[in-house]
Amino acid sequence: MLGRFLRQRFTQILGFHVVEIGAAHRHSVDDIIEEVTPLSDDVYQNTDDNRFELDINGAVAAAYYELAPGVITFTHTEVPAELNGRGIGSKLIKGALDAVRAQGLKVVAKCPFVGAYIGKHAEYADLLA
Repeated sequence: MLGRFLRQRFTQILGFHVVEIGAAHRHSVDDIIEEVTPLSDDVYQNTDDNRFELDINGAVAAAYYELAPGVITFTHTEVPAELNGRGIGSKLIKGALDAVRAQGLKVVAKCPFVGAYIGKHAEYADLLA
């Protein structure tokens, strides 16, 4: 039985009311919650540590960089193992590149993940130095 809180969360996430009829699904409620829990899109630039961060329930993905006048060089991207395969790295790099664009910087992609992301998303190709 879903509690009131879970029904409200499902309603917020899915955009319609969830009515519990019975066990028509093989997955547990925990599996369902993990599948539909939205991920934060808030990428934060931590200038003290020279990295962009995406915090997902206390697990932090990070894209490290070096800054020079007019240019940001992405050197390394880390995603916690428990978040692998969920698109966290892509969300992180998208947010970082959007911030870089807003700052008027050019990008050097020493990090292979950043280079591959830009290669797959032509809208960011103009950022390359």
